[in-house]
Amino acid sequence: MASHSPSDGWIGASLLRKEDARHLLGHGMFIADLRMPGMQDVAFVRSQMAHAVVRQITKPEADAGNVFTLDDIGPLNILEAGPELAAHRHSPYPALADDRVRYAGQPIAACLKPTRAQAEDLADQVGVELDELPAVVDCVEAMKPKSARLFDAWPDNAFITSTVTEGDPVFIACLYYELELVSHQAPSVNGKPRPLCEMIQRIGDDLPVCRVGEKVDPVHHIQRN
Repeated sequence: MASHSPSDGWIGASLLRKEDARHLLGHGMFIADLRMPGMQDVAFVRSQMAHAVVRQITKPEADAGNVFTLDDIGPLNILEAGPELAAHRHSPYPALADDRVRYAGQPIAACLKPTRAQAEDLADQVGVELDELPAVVDCVEAMKPKSARLFDAWPDNAFITSTVTEGDPVFIACLYYELELVSHQAPSVNGKPRPLCEMIQRIGDDLPVCRVGEKVDPVHHIQRN
């Protein structure tokens, strides 16, 4: 494959792959492959309902100390999801469900064991009693007065309301127009946290540290101390 100079530009260029050798030789390293002294695997008990009240969580007696709910790990400063805008209604985003679940798959309890299989077996033994509530699955229907509200303190399900004025208001008032924009995503909120592991791997005298998330961050090199 022909060599390529950065000055020629990267778009459309054929670049040599750097990861093939370790994968072909079975030397690939993934998060599931990492084992460190005292390391525990975690499996989460997740909500099977999109919207419900958490009535009771029952831990197995033999392993109650290995099952953690929000009450067990508190007090915590609950993360509030949303952009830093004055008009935005901030919604609590707890690490584990509090007295209510608001989406299917929301973590309710964390189960720790030495292996992933043992952690999953423990999660299967945790009992969760939920009282199902009407689900909010459509953003247009969610704005209707009789729609179920995700947060009781909110007057409706709108997380942000703003007014934009452009152009000549008098001229615009003479026109008839109708516009409906529907989006089921909030791009400014990171909704899928990714695993992050910092591996010390010797490459010369540098430590490559790469943060992986919804937004790609550059790879930084830290001088080995």
